[in-house]
Amino acid sequence: DKADGVRRKRKEAIRLTEELLRSTFLEMFGDPVTNPKGWEIVKLGSLVVGQLNNGIFKKNHEYGGDTPVVWVKELFSGYTIDCSESRTLTPTDEEVKKFGLTKGDILFCRSSLNREGIGFNNVFDGMDFSALFECHIIRVSLNQRKVNSIFLNYLLRFPGLRKQIIAKANTVTMSTIGQSEIKKIEFYLPPKELQDKFEIFLRKIATNRTKLENKESENLFNSLLQRAFRGEL
Repeated sequence: DKADGVRRKRKEAIRLTEELLRSTFLEMFGDPVTNPKGWEIVKLGSLVVGQLNNGIFKKNHEYGGDTPVVWVKELFSGYTIDCSESRTLTPTDEEVKKFGLTKGDILFCRSSLNREGIGFNNVFDGMDFSALFECHIIRVSLNQRKVNSIFLNYLLRFPGLRKQIIAKANTVTMSTIGQSEIKKIEFYLPPKELQDKFEIFLRKIATNRTKLENKESENLFNSLLQRAFRGEL
């Protein structure tokens, strides 16, 4: 019971950190839908550097190597993409040039069996060309002088903007979204220095959350629970 109490408190602390981050964002920038501070409205396409592109396609037997490849499932957790458990490849120089991620790239889910997952985004925060991305993902490289990728990634996850993105999806047997629709996404754009301040705050929150999400303590609790059911305590 004591161990479970500690675990519950940790989960509540994680929830409160997310609430703190959200409330701080709204205080700094205002609601993304109503835009009470009257920030400039822009389209994502106006901030893009180069071309949007879909990721690399490889068959299952071709995987195995030393370079991680970001898959759709890795877009749905954390404030930035974690490649520590990604599948890996040994890519050619040409594949690295074409599909290699650079710091600040935002990735969007291009196709999903679940309509709610279409267009979901996350940001790559690693070293340039240290990872690739696979074919069910669209990569967007941004003008870092105009927009902070960490800020934008968080902004695009707000429910109001998620509805806008999902509404652009095509649905037949599965939901898909194209590069042209991604470029049409509209949002407000506050001053860059304010965006940068939010990034600093988010990184502090992310560090604390990582400590709270300590997988080792969760594994220890599950081990303790199993021992209790076996009568070994």
